Amino acid sequence: MSANRIRMLFVLALMTFAVPAVAQTGSITGKITSGGKAVSGVTVQAVSGLRTAAAAQSDENGNYRLTNLQPGSYAVTARLLGYSPARIDNVSVGSGATATSNITMASAPTQLNQVITTASKQPEKVIDAPAAVSVVTAVEVQERAAVNVADHVVALPGVDVARGGIARSNIVARGFNNIFSGSLLTLTDNRFAFVPSLRVNIPYLSPTTNEDIERIEVVLGPASALYGPNTAGGVMAITTRSPFTSQGTTLTVDGGNQNLIRGSFRTAWAPTPKFGFKATYDVFHAKEWDFVPSDTIGERKPRDRDVNRQGGEVRADFRPTPASEIIANYGRSMAGSAVEPTGLGPAQVKDWVYQTYQLRGRINQLFGQVFLNTSDAGKTFLLNAVQPGTSCPDVVDRACIIDKSSQLAAQVQDGFNFGARQRFLVGYDYIHTMPKTEGTINGRNENDDDITENGAYLHSVTDFTDQFQLTAAARVDKHSRLENAVFSPRVALVFKPIENQNFRLTYNRAFSTPSTNNLFLDLEANRIPSTGTKLFGVRALGVPSTGLTFSHACTGGVGNGLCMK
Repeated sequence: MSANRIRMLFVLALMTFAVPAVAQTGSITGKITSGGKAVSGVTVQAVSGLRTAAAAQSDENGNYRLTNLQPGSYAVTARLLGYSPARIDNVSVGSGATATSNITMASAPTQLNQVITTASKQPEKVIDAPAAVSVVTAVEVQERAAVNVADHVVALPGVDVARGGIARSNIVARGFNNIFSGSLLTLTDNRFAFVPSLRVNIPYLSPTTNEDIERIEVVLGPASALYGPNTAGGVMAITTRSPFTSQGTTLTVDGGNQNLIRGSFRTAWAPTPKFGFKATYDVFHAKEWDFVPSDTIGERKPRDRDVNRQGGEVRADFRPTPASEIIANYGRSMAGSAVEPTGLGPAQVKDWVYQTYQLRGRINQLFGQVFLNTSDAGKTFLLNAVQPGTSCPDVVDRACIIDKSSQLAAQVQDGFNFGARQRFLVGYDYIHTMPKTEGTINGRNENDDDITENGAYLHSVTDFTDQFQLTAAARVDKHSRLENAVFSPRVALVFKPIENQNFRLTYNRAFSTPSTNNLFLDLEANRIPSTGTKLFGVRALGVPSTGLTFSHACTGGVGNGLCMK
């Protein structure tokens, strides 16, 4: 048999086997629509397990075709920016057959179309806001493994997160202002989320669980005109999920390196259209990273590397009418063990308890609330002052941090419109901070260290045209320990040439008020000598309203009577 004849027979044999193989493949066709209209440019895939078997794009009429599919069952997915991803499972493809799978996609708001409330204390699109705003959506929160809220905002523009361990982190905007970094006002469901007297944001002390976060809005830049003092960096507002829109029970277990394990529970029910209830709780444990030896110089006791915290909330919602609601909330968290920096060196946190009580209500545009935040530092102590016999809390042991402070706040706000182009907001805020340190932190000022703050504001939004909007606000605040009131103006002109673009020209003024530590701190920070008989105590002092005065000579002083200060 000649070589040419052998090659011909070989080719015929291949064709004989190839033709049935081609005939055995199938295809999936269909049409992509949204609201009854065809959607073009949609990426459509046929997925089998973890493998993408075929992919195509829908044409101008919304039609697509996936070919060369082996017989079997497929999941058909569709994705396009501006629409929620769609998926149809168990699409069966037969040998040589064509399956039909039509897909309906729901439009999803883009970042520019999202409705926010933090920038102007009223609903508006991000593109219309008179400030730079970033939003973390519920979908992003649910898809991200996180220890606390810091993990959700770490990648936002203008936001810095300084990590000090597995759970500890500081969230700031526009730079770090001090060791507590409290210039970014943090709110959870409209209430302050910081430790009352210290004015420090400690994310792992928050009783809000990841599974209960609906959205996070971060507004960059001064915000005193609406939110009052201590907002020079901006505002981070966390909104939790309503029991009316997120019913059911969720159980979550997270794990990772450093022996990290977190368990979370959330349940929400609305037995009637007017009443809803939810409860959340989570427990976290991890082994802290090894500490750098140079960071522990001067500490008299090894740091506890176990990190433990637990906490949760209960909430009841009542909606008498579609335009009104009353919400009661209680939250509690406890940091069983952690290491937290202070101005006097690191502190070993032991059983620090944070609690919040809140009652808020709304009727149309009228909003009011009252909330109380409390803090109890438990058995927390300073690592560079601890002694073998230290047993906190102990008012005579300078290593012990005793903080049983609380903060009471009341707020009311109303809005009214003049026609379709003029809107006003008017509001009043009351804040009463009540430190209670049993003489350990505020020392001689213990009985005279309360602070009361009152503030009132007027906010105006004027739509001159569809392209030009003017926002103006003015606020006056009075701090009980400061002689003069403070005025905070805000003006912003927004020009929107087309729907998804805008230009802003803004002016804001923000201010920070002295904290209780700034004014009333009075504690022994160290001693001379550090051991044995104490000759002198080195004290850390706040600055009272009268200022500080010193004498160059005093009875019992050093040398010729020189005072040691």
